[in-house]
Amino acid sequence: MNNETNEGTPGEEINHAESSERNILDIPSTVMLQDSNVSYWVDRYRQYARRSPSEICLPAIVRSGPAFESVVQPPQASLGGSDPLSQWVADARNELGPDGVVWGRVLLHFGFTAAEYLFIRDQYDTPGDQICIANRISQKVVAQMVTEVLDRGVDGIVLDAVNILPSAGSNYLDDNEISVSCFCDHCVSGLRERGFRVKWNDFMGPRNRMRIVLHNTATGTDHIDPTHETLQTRDHDRLLSLARARQFLSAEEDWRDEAIALIKYLEARGRLVWESFRALTEPCKGRARTAVVLGSVDYDQSQHVTAEIMMNSGAVDEIWVPDARVGMTAESSSLVCYLASRSSYYANSLFATLEHANEIIVAFGLLRRDGSAVQGKRRHSPLRTGTPKARRGRHPEGHRIRPARTTTGTVPHRGGTRVTCLARDMSSRRSPLGMIPRGLRSKCTRQDSNLQPSDP
Repeated sequence: MNNETNEGTPGEEINHAESSERNILDIPSTVMLQDSNVSYWVDRYRQYARRSPSEICLPAIVRSGPAFESVVQPPQASLGGSDPLSQWVADARNELGPDGVVWGRVLLHFGFTAAEYLFIRDQYDTPGDQICIANRISQKVVAQMVTEVLDRGVDGIVLDAVNILPSAGSNYLDDNEISVSCFCDHCVSGLRERGFRVKWNDFMGPRNRMRIVLHNTATGTDHIDPTHETLQTRDHDRLLSLARARQFLSAEEDWRDEAIALIKYLEARGRLVWESFRALTEPCKGRARTAVVLGSVDYDQSQHVTAEIMMNSGAVDEIWVPDARVGMTAESSSLVCYLASRSSYYANSLFATLEHANEIIVAFGLLRRDGSAVQGKRRHSPLRTGTPKARRGRHPEGHRIRPARTTTGTVPHRGGTRVTCLARDMSSRRSPLGMIPRGLRSKCTRQDSNLQPSDP
């Protein structure tokens, strides 16, 4: 729950054509609506915000899948229905009245597709667990599901872009090495078309250019988020001063050439990101408003675009960001102050864990799909792995575990057998993961151990 306005502090100038204040109830996860309905959260909002919401943002697609029956993916099993989103939209309309605005939130993760050829890859060609938004097939999949969300009657689409391009240290790399995404073929060719040619050695080893803005520590990876002004003026001296002041680099080392090249890379990457968003929001043109959730107005190293670049591009109508600054205006987009600094990262991580736990509980038969508990029958604990039946590729209930189906046929999950048969019966011929609609299927060829799209 949160109260959002497009103003920095009360009384300051704003940039919105409709009203001076907007009260938005954001329900970020389907977990919140499993045991409590929309009316409950509206009452809680009124209790804490001391006002009624004028807009409600509903979880349409979360990390574990959609909240509706899609041609791409069935709904989450723990939701107990084939189309709960439509009911939530109706409930929200009833609470808001005729003048209310209902948004559908889409988390740009889509790991539930289990289609590795859609996923991000770092500079070492190691795949991640989420889609790359520059991948043309990913764009078609997201656009298809956005269209389906719009068909449920929402007034707008909110794309959660926090952590769309994660970069950090890794257990399989040395202390000074940083995993940077994304360098899939779509990104490499996209960067080249926008004036930056990737040289792999520039992003590997101790002279990795990203070390200027990323630094491994004992507790994680520190980061420097360049301002839009730094990138616009190509002020590499300012960037190096920050890196040395934060002890990312030593004062004795000369990184001038790397800093100049890094800014060129960040510029090209930023352009590729906002152009990708244009493809993702194409179904909304002339039909619904669009918004994007960013982690910062600056060049956050997990979103690779600034709020001002997004505003000036016209890729979306609104930018929801925690550190909105007064005076940041654009003709094409408005700025909405959203939550607090980096809170979206922690909230998304928390709800992803809860959603995954619910799916495991349903898969192991501890909870029925209508939300009721199974009584009188002992079940295997979902926290226990490697049970004899699971090791033989069978579910404890006796159903055979089926791997995810993708456009290339049957592809087993990475890391061995994993019980994630969610919204369909275990014996169903249709796998609930990795399903791509027939109209979006693309032939794939294997080149250099990577799955690459080719012309149909």
